[in-house]
Amino acid sequence: MEPSLAGEAEGAGRFRASEHQHVRYNPLRDDWVLVSAHRVKRPWQGQLEKPPPEDVPRWDPKNPLCPGATRANGEVNPNYEGTFVFPNDFPALQPDAPEPDDSDHPLFRAAPARGVCKVMCFHPWSDLTLPLMSLPEIRAVIDAWAELATELGASYPWVQIFENKGAMMGCSNPHPHCQVWASSFLPNEARLEDQTQRQHLSQHGVPMLLEYAEQEACRKERLVVENADWLVVVPYWATWPYQTLLLPRRHVCRLQDLSDSEKDNLASIMQRLLIKYDNLFEVSFPYSMGWHGEWHGSAVFPSISLSPPCSSYGASTRCRSPHRPLPAGGLQALAAPCPLLPPFAALRHRPQVHGGIRDAGTGTEGPHPGAGGGSSGELGEPGACVPGLSLGAAPGCPLCCVLQAAERLRSLPEVHYKKRAEEV
Repeated sequence: MEPSLAGEAEGAGRFRASEHQHVRYNPLRDDWVLVSAHRVKRPWQGQLEKPPPEDVPRWDPKNPLCPGATRANGEVNPNYEGTFVFPNDFPALQPDAPEPDDSDHPLFRAAPARGVCKVMCFHPWSDLTLPLMSLPEIRAVIDAWAELATELGASYPWVQIFENKGAMMGCSNPHPHCQVWASSFLPNEARLEDQTQRQHLSQHGVPMLLEYAEQEACRKERLVVENADWLVVVPYWATWPYQTLLLPRRHVCRLQDLSDSEKDNLASIMQRLLIKYDNLFEVSFPYSMGWHGEWHGSAVFPSISLSPPCSSYGASTRCRSPHRPLPAGGLQALAAPCPLLPPFAALRHRPQVHGGIRDAGTGTEGPHPGAGGGSSGELGEPGACVPGLSLGAAPGCPLCCVLQAAERLRSLPEVHYKKRAEEV
């Protein structure tokens, strides 16, 4: 049943999304997200924590992802100069795993899970990340993604490309890389998104995400960056403070279906977005990224083309300031609350010149994590709200106190702060 947005208390006054709690519908998951914008006014106290160091050596013989390094299984990496793909030495999925025994009770069921796990290094240098790589180098990564999706998709219904950037997001090696998992089953998220998009197509006659991209392009309030083939938005149903969704403007099914110009523009918009992320706090910004497209087994539905290749970025704000958020423990049994109003979370106003470049050689430090540009809003300066981050009701869903994140991020330059520092 659809929740009501109307207040029940007498004299509640006129509803304002930026001040009053409400729930927002996520059509991809067919669930509701609690937005509790008023909670930014609560007192907050957190644990102090220093930002992670960025002095990563360009080459380290002890780093198993570096060219010429020896990995845990004894294999020596080639002296690669571009992308490098190899089987994960500690795979979560293996192609020859035995089947579990039959269950003796319906509440204790198990099913086979087989697959392949690969690691892809983006670049031979450990001190680079995607936003610092050149457009041709990023395009080479996209080409390698498409090749892997084609290769693995011939044997498995689901191919998941994902990147966890930064130690805060669980990345164990300081080297630009991602993982690619191919599985014999559809993960829960993919299965749910497949169901909701099929239902939307049946009811409305248009693919959900294509219609959503067109709507966001017209409304522009949550738009971060765009070009001829792609746009980046903060989803209306966002649960992370700086969560973004990268969508194509035309309906294509998978990465390997993109034209050359679409791949070029994808490289460009990825670079612009990721530079903005780094410029937000002038650190190498931690995030988790995953590509979702049409599953490869869907050839049994030849007349239905559902999910375009879209990338979802879930960004962490823990690197934003020396304050580590403390968990709001009692809330973790509730629906996922997020006091962030998604339109204000767009990256569109963040600078596009990297902060490190601006500050190098000037003898001055960059802006304090809590100090932000942009206009003041209904709850005061954006910087005053930034440290107020606490873990949300559901695991991984934070309560963010940056109501104006959209405007702040949209105003960021698209030149990386480290490159700006080099030019000073």
